[in-house]
Amino acid sequence: MYLRDHATGLHSTGSFFMARTLAEMPFILLFAAVSATISYWMYGFQSDARRFFIFVAIICVVTDTGAAFLSSIGAMSETMEMGNLLATLGIVILTLLDGFYRNLADIPAWCRWVSKFSFLGYGVQAVAANEFCGLAFSCTPEEAAVGCIPDGDAYLRRLSMADTDVGAYIGYILIIGAGSRAVAYLALRFLFTGQSFRERLAQP
Repeated sequence: MYLRDHATGLHSTGSFFMARTLAEMPFILLFAAVSATISYWMYGFQSDARRFFIFVAIICVVTDTGAAFLSSIGAMSETMEMGNLLATLGIVILTLLDGFYRNLADIPAWCRWVSKFSFLGYGVQAVAANEFCGLAFSCTPEEAAVGCIPDGDAYLRRLSMADTDVGAYIGYILIIGAGSRAVAYLALRFLFTGQSFRERLAQP
């Protein structure tokens, strides 16, 4: 549909991509905000307005970046089947290396670098730091005898997330999202169009 409308001069690649992005974003952010609001209280997180709104912000940027990531894979895939396969593979890999299912320190060194590009990993670590940083736990004498975790900072150290900077990690997620959208735009403009790179470059 895009190629047909573009060939007739109905719109340029940039205007089509921007219009679609702006049309989708309000619904993506609304869905993320509603889901974050419901899940925050279901998880039993702290009744703290600042932490709540930071949590909502984290979920919103992760959801929007996820949409951008999937858009880039879709634009780079020649068929729907290929897109579904690559998207599933990519999400599974990022999920396994995000620090939720396995301690970051226990991820093998040969694939640990992947976590540096995982928007899901940055999201998990930012949420954990937002909730546990500065949180104090209470231990019974029996729990203390077997090694009770004294506070949230100690728990973050156990998760290998002690150095997490929530603001910086939100910034990393936004950068990954912007990069994914750039890749999606370039793939939409130059791949699978039936024209050469030079021909596409000469068009708006």
